[in-house]
Amino acid sequence: MKRYLLITASCFLFALSVFPQKLINQPMFGKSTHPYLTIQQVEINKDATILRMKINMDPQTWFRIDKSTYIVADGNKEKLFIDYGDGVILGQKMYTQKGISTFSLYFPPIDTATKKITFIEGDCQDCYRIYDIALQNNQPLDFSNSEYIAIGAPITTPKIVNIINQVSSSNQTSSGSGNASNVQNSSISYDGSPFNFVFSWKRKNRLEPHWNGLGMAFINLDGDLGTDLSLSTSHSFVFNPIECHARMNDHFLLVTGVGVDWSRYHFKGNKGLEVVDGIAQFVQAPEGVNYTSSKLLSYYFTFPLLIEYQKKIIGKHDIHLSAGVVGYFKCYSKSQVDYEDHGHTIKETKGRDLNLLPVNARAMATIGFGDVTLYGYYGLHSLFEKGKGPDVRPTGIGVMLDF
Repeated sequence: MKRYLLITASCFLFALSVFPQKLINQPMFGKSTHPYLTIQQVEINKDATILRMKINMDPQTWFRIDKSTYIVADGNKEKLFIDYGDGVILGQKMYTQKGISTFSLYFPPIDTATKKITFIEGDCQDCYRIYDIALQNNQPLDFSNSEYIAIGAPITTPKIVNIINQVSSSNQTSSGSGNASNVQNSSISYDGSPFNFVFSWKRKNRLEPHWNGLGMAFINLDGDLGTDLSLSTSHSFVFNPIECHARMNDHFLLVTGVGVDWSRYHFKGNKGLEVVDGIAQFVQAPEGVNYTSSKLLSYYFTFPLLIEYQKKIIGKHDIHLSAGVVGYFKCYSKSQVDYEDHGHTIKETKGRDLNLLPVNARAMATIGFGDVTLYGYYGLHSLFEKGKGPDVRPTGIGVMLDF
């Protein structure tokens, strides 16, 4: 038994450490075009290479990060173009708050063994460029030899002009580049341990969809049902464990995934839903029997196709809206009535298939803030097969907590 436990624990620790996260604080560099733009941290993980930047300028001075920004890994000529920015809108003028702004730039992932990278904002004459950003501390660069390239020098054969002595000491201190003390503080860390296990429920600070979550909705049936629906007790629960997305631009995502929907429709009156002569319909209870409950249960697998819009408005929190279509694939249905018989509660199943449409679709729209989302939907087709049951379309409005 102990042997199996040891093997299980070893496999678990191995699985957690497959994708270590690497952090480089205040990395050293070789050459830069602008002393007021500095890299505070570089993070390398299985999903992205993240450059956390700081810019120190006069208050209300604008700067811009071009959409064609890229990095080049040491020993590789491939340009890894930027995916998106957090705290900055690519291609637009941004203004510093009190002279200082911080933001993060997300690039495709690189090998954690990479020793250095080069940051190129674009091919314009005055674009930001930082060469030979050190990602290893085995053979650190000599920071005292760091140089600043004259703005406008060509990228391929830059004319190096050492103006480090012309940069004021105040700018050196605030920008974090050109100060010898930064050499001593520069480090490579793994959050205090050889490996940082990437295992967290916390949502990453990036453009992500809001399909995953748990939700509950009040539901209705639009159309001639043949009896009254109890709106206060009719509801559905949703569990969406899988989501996938494709980023369209800085604000829009194409979202899909997999979910499960449990719907319970409770009916008023002394009627039960059953199939008579091939048609699902409500039938009056037998004489002397009073139904205490009459309900329809329907369970589905769901597959969304949504377009989602996001915009950060307060700190790291975002407002998000989405619209699209969700496919519903029936996996279970049942009509059930409850009644009392000589002091005992009897639960009777009136039918299981009930001619519910096996594949259906609903139009869906959502609006949310942070991890809370309000959603509503309307059926594009009847709940039942055509001519085999009431012509009613499911509707609902609910709330979801994202995870």
